[in-house]
Amino acid sequence: MNSSFESFNFYGSLVSHGRLMDPGEVQEAAARRQGIPGLLSGWCLCGDTTESMFDAIIKHGDGVDVRLSGFVGPANGAYATITQQVGGMQHRFLLPLYEPPVIAFLKALERQPIQVMLGRAGQDQALMLHNALPWRNILPLVGMCEPNRRVGVVATLEELTEAVHAVSRPETIPSVYKGIALRDVSVSVITPMTYCLSVGKDAAVVEGEPK
Repeated sequence: MNSSFESFNFYGSLVSHGRLMDPGEVQEAAARRQGIPGLLSGWCLCGDTTESMFDAIIKHGDGVDVRLSGFVGPANGAYATITQQVGGMQHRFLLPLYEPPVIAFLKALERQPIQVMLGRAGQDQALMLHNALPWRNILPLVGMCEPNRRVGVVATLEELTEAVHAVSRPETIPSVYKGIALRDVSVSVITPMTYCLSVGKDAAVVEGEPK
């Protein structure tokens, strides 16, 4: 699905760029294609997974289990993972909690399900997944959000790289199911483009330290 971005392998995991579509982009995408089966209005996370997990989801259906996690990086940047699992296979979204669209997306989950469009890596096929979680499950991640973070671009990207390495390790996020070991992991990274553009224009911030 994300054929314009190169996927790469970290610790045996497939890692690629993800995308977070806002409600306007979702509406435009649906209009261009005269409707996308399963696509609801609202926010949508887009990423790629392995062929084996893609095929397993098709057989399993829409009821794929989800796990939410949060952690803080060495530059005090907060990150969330949204992990979906079927059998011994996981797909993980890595979201920076200082990126304005990510913050808006998490707040919107009070009113909409987690909506995911997953593509089969390297191909044009995609499927839709939906997980409606209680707001109390989302609140801890909303509480970790950093709308006022002003760390510089270089330090931010260095920390993001470390976060990608950490989330790519299969053992970082345990299996959702007891007794079922992970054998297939893919990761889609939401890059903090809006944040970096904003900080890059701020001449008062250099490498995360105010002048």
